[in-house]
Amino acid sequence: MDFGLVETDKKCYARLAAPAAVDWLSRRSEARVLQVFSRSCNLISSGGSILSLVSTELGPGPFAITVEMIGSPSKDMPGIWEDVTVFSRVRISPEQIQIASVHINLSEAEIWNPKPAWEDISPGNLAQVYQLLHRLLCSYSPSSNAHTTINNEQLRAFVPKWMAAWHEMSAGLQKFDIVQAKLGAKKMAGLGGGLTPAGDDFLMGFIYSLWSQWDSKMAHTWATEIVKVASPLTTRLSATWLKAAANGEATENWHRLVNALINSDPDNLVSAASRILAVGHSSGSDALTGYIAGFMALSRVQSF
Repeated sequence: MDFGLVETDKKCYARLAAPAAVDWLSRRSEARVLQVFSRSCNLISSGGSILSLVSTELGPGPFAITVEMIGSPSKDMPGIWEDVTVFSRVRISPEQIQIASVHINLSEAEIWNPKPAWEDISPGNLAQVYQLLHRLLCSYSPSSNAHTTINNEQLRAFVPKWMAAWHEMSAGLQKFDIVQAKLGAKKMAGLGGGLTPAGDDFLMGFIYSLWSQWDSKMAHTWATEIVKVASPLTTRLSATWLKAAANGEATENWHRLVNALINSDPDNLVSAASRILAVGHSSGSDALTGYIAGFMALSRVQSF
């Protein structure tokens, strides 16, 4: 179905689509706008599942479609999502998505695999890797970091809860006790507030560390159990990210990091980690902290 274009509408093309996004489109003809940001727009179905539409510069993700607008944004041509609000009408057909003045042609989208080649990471590289990433993380202090925007009272309330949750999780991991690890994950879920709370970002990175160190069957089993207890305790968007992580699915930045690990390439490892650190106010740094913490726990190194 062609919804029709007028001169002021924005003509866009879908470029890369994760399988989950394709499945989302195949099952629904109605949805509403959940959130709008400068470079992305999240849609939600009546059943509560989420599709993320992202500008191509953000790169693909596990439940996303990358979108390119014909003609670059300028003073005279605003960004893709500028006219979109949570009240905008959403219309979906097999050929296109229309949200307010945005028309997204789906016909040229290519399928993108959201799962990095975790199984190709050599265990021999991991000890040096987490030390390098830990040094990078410790030297990272962006002016926009979320930790600088919360007051001392909030920080004092957050840190003890985070430490108690991580103590439980790491003890369970070191003893290979999934029940204890789940108790810690339950305490970690939803900590910090926001659309993707810091505790959830940490959990996501922690899950990626399992995929990096264990065989896929064990990583998937543990991750699924952890997400089962965590996802009901957080936001819908954050739960979607956690469920994707449990399946070993990640954004393009994590693919870059995994490829650098596989190729023993420290320069690209630092580059990929820096891209992750730049995500959100603190989401990237929280996720990378969880990733490193998972290495440290399994190595029986005293962590944070």
